[in-house]
Amino acid sequence: MKEKKLMKTGVMCLSVFVVFSLFLTTIRARATSSKMLTIGATWPMNTALGLETKKCFDVIIPMFNDRGGITIKGQQYKIKMITYDDKYKADEGRSAAERLVYRDKVKYILQLASAPTAATLPVTDPEKVIVLSGCTTEKIVDPNYKYCARTATSFTAAAAMWENLKKAYTGIKTMVTLAPDEEGGRDRTENDIACAKKYGISVLDKLFYPPEAMDFSPMATKIAKLKPELVTYPRTGSGTQFGLILKALYESGWRGLHMSPTVPELSELLTVTTRESMEGLVHKVWPTEIDSPPPAAAQLKNAYRDKYGSWSSVGVTWVNGFYCLMAAMRKADSLDSGDIIAALDGLKYDCPAGRAIMIKRPDKKNLRAVDFVVEQILTQWKEGKNLVVGTLSPEDGIKALETIYGYPGGWR
Repeated sequence: MKEKKLMKTGVMCLSVFVVFSLFLTTIRARATSSKMLTIGATWPMNTALGLETKKCFDVIIPMFNDRGGITIKGQQYKIKMITYDDKYKADEGRSAAERLVYRDKVKYILQLASAPTAATLPVTDPEKVIVLSGCTTEKIVDPNYKYCARTATSFTAAAAMWENLKKAYTGIKTMVTLAPDEEGGRDRTENDIACAKKYGISVLDKLFYPPEAMDFSPMATKIAKLKPELVTYPRTGSGTQFGLILKALYESGWRGLHMSPTVPELSELLTVTTRESMEGLVHKVWPTEIDSPPPAAAQLKNAYRDKYGSWSSVGVTWVNGFYCLMAAMRKADSLDSGDIIAALDGLKYDCPAGRAIMIKRPDKKNLRAVDFVVEQILTQWKEGKNLVVGTLSPEDGIKALETIYGYPGGWR
């Protein structure tokens, strides 16, 4: 009888243990199972920039999810991206933003083009939806907007390149700017002019061309007559159009120093022009293009090649917003828009473009971290070869901003 009671007690204890174990397993499963975190994006799919950016994200998102996604407050999240075509136009950008905010209920949007971004902010900011954009428009750093930031070097790259230019080429006295006639081109042109004035360089003319232009002979002839020692390209594209500009200038007989903050897509550029036309051109290259790329750059390049069988660097600068967003979420350990925006202050992170730091814009009276500096590898074309001439750290970029625009200590 006693043995039966002991057996019954043992069975009951075992049952309780099993039930409790199952309960703990369920709790752990609920705590560790992944949820879906949706991010919105609008790209100009009628351009190489948009198409290549989407191709990069078609690699980045699965790679990120396969590595565990992101964990916030102990909860694991995998990423889903909803993408719409903004066609590089303001109306299309606003319409896409409205779909993402009101229908898809996203809280985070990535963009790259100026006109769509400028049209998006009045929609997203009142709804506390974060916009991280690679745009050139300075509207992204307007202090009246509280939930946005720029994640490309449209503004900051030029300052560091100008600082390097004046150290390396002390004899430059005259220049001309050549840029597309659109919001980003006009903004960046004024930026170049401000830098030139700081260093005592006379701006002979600022020239603008229609964004869709393919014939640059008239402008090249005008530049050749002006005889500037330097031509800068504040917002020129990276491929065919830029190649046609270089070709026209070379055929006009002008020989001098070029400087572009845009990374040329050489495989495309060299289909329309020659290496001789690039003689003297100073520009930057992405870490993906050096012999031993850092981890974030190598991972993207290798995964892209595995998926598509070849590699294009066009999308590198436009994916930084994703890495910024993930780093800010981790730092904040939060999905709340206010917490994430606050975490941008002093944020340092690695992305395919290199080591990055988010900075403030005291020149715009914006003391929130709304802009982006990243290390830059500078090259110059000499005798048909693209030679590395220097590397600028993010800290070098910040010092250059202080030199040109003032506000020492205010950018950090």
